[in-house]
Amino acid sequence: MDTQIRQQITDALETLNSAAQENKEEIKQIVREKFGQVKDILGAQKGMLQEKVAEGREVVTEQLTRIDSSVRSNPWPFLATAAASSFVLGVLFTNNKKKS
Repeated sequence: MDTQIRQQITDALETLNSAAQENKEEIKQIVREKFGQVKDILGAQKGMLQEKVAEGREVVTEQLTRIDSSVRSNPWPFLATAAASSFVLGVLFTNNKKKS
């Protein structure tokens, strides 16, 4: 009886081992396919992201050029804004020190 149980266990383990080997190849194949799909999707997204970054750079460059030309043609409003902002910040910080 002991020999019969050992033989059944050995047969069961061999069956499990062969099934695991078959599934191992299937799993590897599925992983390869899915990895390829993910890689293709990311490749397509990379191109789109590069285009969007280039468009963003172009917009920022245009805006900076427009601001630069505006400041150079009429600097007084910008200087007045900077002076007023500095004055307000100075007053705020001075009031905070007096309260402490």
